[in-house]
Amino acid sequence: QELGCGAHLSSLTRIRGGSFEISTSISLSELEELIASDKWLDYLEPPDAGAKDLLPLVIDNNSEKILANGQPIAARLSEIKTEHAETRRLYAHDGRFVAIARYDRSLTQWKPIKVFDLPVPSKIAPEFGVC
Repeated sequence: QELGCGAHLSSLTRIRGGSFEISTSISLSELEELIASDKWLDYLEPPDAGAKDLLPLVIDNNSEKILANGQPIAARLSEIKTEHAETRRLYAHDGRFVAIARYDRSLTQWKPIKVFDLPVPSKIAPEFGVC
């Protein structure tokens, strides 16, 4: 309207949503075929796939137990210089995705945003031990 002429949008295709891209998607008809053949699980992404853009952090067993109760965990010395309010995805030492947490620099704590109780390691978990 600022240009003094009208316009409209006749089509819009979202090619990316977070870490998901259209190039790796499947159509609804393909999904129906996969469900019918019981192969749909091969296409299911782990819960942490939606947070791949967040840096990972591996935590120790004690911290995992504290997080499981929704409580914040103390940051280690190596994390003290982390930016305030930085959000990360947290993993147990065995690769299980356990939480998404935000860093509170004033308290030097990771505060859980969402906690998960998953039985198996994630296929996108970092391949290193406790930092």
